[in-house]
Amino acid sequence: MAEANPEPLQGNPEPVPEEKQSHFLLGPLKLKTTLDNVKRTVFVVIDRNVSTDEETEAVIVGEDCSLRVYGYPKSSSTLPRLSHRVKEEYVTQENLLYDLTLKSSTVLSLESYESKNKTPKLALVLPSTKKGVRQEDYIFKSYNTSKPAALVELKAILREGPFKEMKQVDVFISPDQEIPAGLALINVFSSHLGVVNRHNRAKPVTRYPIFYKQKKRRNTIPCAHIETRPLPLVVTYEELNHFDPLEAGLRFEVANKMHFLRCDHETALEVIQHFERHKYGEAWPPVYFVGGDPDDDLESIPSTDSRSTASEDIHIPVPGQSLDIRPRYEEDAHIYKNEFITRRCETDPKEGFMANIGVFGGKPTVGGDWLLQVFICPLKKSQEEIRKEFANQQREVVCTLRAFQVVRDVSVSISLKQGWSHEGDKMMEVSKEELHSALEGSSQFLHDICLQHEDVTKKRFRGSIIVRQGMEKTLTLNILTDYEQ
Repeated sequence: MAEANPEPLQGNPEPVPEEKQSHFLLGPLKLKTTLDNVKRTVFVVIDRNVSTDEETEAVIVGEDCSLRVYGYPKSSSTLPRLSHRVKEEYVTQENLLYDLTLKSSTVLSLESYESKNKTPKLALVLPSTKKGVRQEDYIFKSYNTSKPAALVELKAILREGPFKEMKQVDVFISPDQEIPAGLALINVFSSHLGVVNRHNRAKPVTRYPIFYKQKKRRNTIPCAHIETRPLPLVVTYEELNHFDPLEAGLRFEVANKMHFLRCDHETALEVIQHFERHKYGEAWPPVYFVGGDPDDDLESIPSTDSRSTASEDIHIPVPGQSLDIRPRYEEDAHIYKNEFITRRCETDPKEGFMANIGVFGGKPTVGGDWLLQVFICPLKKSQEEIRKEFANQQREVVCTLRAFQVVRDVSVSISLKQGWSHEGDKMMEVSKEELHSALEGSSQFLHDICLQHEDVTKKRFRGSIIVRQGMEKTLTLNILTDYEQ
């Protein structure tokens, strides 16, 4: 008796091999660039490397690709129509407009958005090699608004290649920084991050719209001493000192300068998580080792909330075991509850120290120079003792002593009205450690500000000395006095 045919396996069907193309011909599309600001009807040719893993037989798409933009031939019979398809015969050197090489280590941004009339657009931002030009924007627009297939496919191809590891978030750049304030995008890649201009004019859709709005600033003085430079701001991971989440956004430090970006806390945690995955590689997330005293505090275990950490990758110890946590950074950074609202003076004896600050000077005269001395001393020093010291030098109190807490590096600058100028550097900066050692050694720290009277018709002086820690104001010392003849 012949055996019955065995039934086919139902549980594990053979996987169908995935197919990926290496050559694409897309169009027609409309293109406008910042290089010449001319609108053109174009088509795009993309070439990329595609390989197959020998063990898993998975398709591997290369991170880099070439993108060539061609214009249509000048013959009127070949102009695109709504149902027109691009022909290979159009791909000639004569029709070539742009020949671009897209690398994951250098690209800046890929933003998909809609115009006011709901037309899909795709903004490709690349670094520029031309002198005086910081970036090149290539804004693609669907030729047929009802059939944006070519634009959608272009975005999908780029997201599989050089923009595969990009994490993009809407942020608001806080004022008084080296980069201009306002809405922007932060893009975190596998090797670098970039803060770029936002092409989409619509406000971000979020549960926390307050983080993306320009607030009216009352009783504040513009910070003329901070020279802003246009975006983009591109930072490699080697140049990045700190990248921390805040309750109201993000902050990162480059070359001893801190930058602050507003966004909601959940989004900030997602960005930091994406950064750490690429920054530390196999060392991310932090590993928990067993050992030590079983009475150690277990409250330092990260939250298993999926919004902030990848809980499936974290090794949670059993009760009774202690933890030795690998630090996220080489040195701990002080994180405030809300660094955008204030930097002044929550009690934190581990991170900061208290000090007094005041301003002393002589009698100002019309047409002459006026020397002001910003005086910082320990909190324990009495005000009468300080006044006697300056009285012996014929210096009077211009601004009374005020107490403040030093938790970061301190900068002192002055804001002036028309008619007066300032000789020397516009801003003095001193590190927290240097200031602390100066107060312990000589019990004081002095900074001289020399004001020059340029317009002798103006005899009433109004100005402010602004004290900052990082980029946020700690104190504003207002000065109002009359010049003597």
